[in-house]
Amino acid sequence: VAISQDAVTLWRHAVRLDPASPIAVSNRGWALLARGELAEAVEQSERALLLRPGFAEAHLHLGLARAAQGRAAEAERHLRRALKITPRSLPAQSGLGSLLEAEGRVDEAIDHFRQALQLDPRSAGAHNNLGAALARSGRVGEALAEFSEAVRLDPSFGQAQNNLGLALAHLGRLTEALDHFQAAIRSEPGLQEAHRNLAHAQRLLGR
Repeated sequence: VAISQDAVTLWRHAVRLDPASPIAVSNRGWALLARGELAEAVEQSERALLLRPGFAEAHLHLGLARAAQGRAAEAERHLRRALKITPRSLPAQSGLGSLLEAEGRVDEAIDHFRQALQLDPRSAGAHNNLGAALARSGRVGEALAEFSEAVRLDPSFGQAQNNLGLALAHLGRLTEALDHFQAAIRSEPGLQEAHRNLAHAQRLLGR
C-alpha cells in the first residue's frame, strides 16, 4: 500500500487535535505501518487499543505490524482477535492467511484465503494469495486457475503475472510463460524475479 508522507502528517495532526480518538490514533498507526515505520506503528496501534479495547481495526494494524517484525505469535493473536470481532474483514482474513503461509501452515492459509475470496470474489490480490499457497502445496493446476483469474481482474498486477508465468513454466508451457513474465516486467519494471524468470525461460527455449 502506497502511503505518502502527507497521510502520515494528516493523521498526526488529527491525533494532536483529538488525542483521545482511537480512530485517529489507529489510522496514524496504519499510515506508519504502510511506510515501514514498524515500531511507531505498534506504539500507535497499542495506544488505540488502550483508548478502545476491542477495536478491530487496531487489532488488525497491530497484527500486521507484529507480522512485519517477525513476531508471529503476537501477530496471529491480534489478527484472530480482529476476525473474531469482524469476521467479514478481508484484510484480516488475508493478513492471517499470509502469516500462516509464512509459518509453513499452508493448509490453514488456504482456508483463510478462500474465506477472503468469499468476501470479495473480485479481489485480484486474494486470488493471487490463494494461488501462491496452492502452488506451494503442489497443487499447480489449481494455482494456475487462481493466477489466471487474478490477471483477468487486474492485468497490471505484476506479481500475479509473474506467478502465472511460473505456473505455466512448471507445466511445461514455456512460450505462454514468456508472455506473462514480459507482462509482469511491463507492469513492474523493478520486479527482479520476473526478469530472472524471463531470462531462464528464454534460455530453456534457446532464445
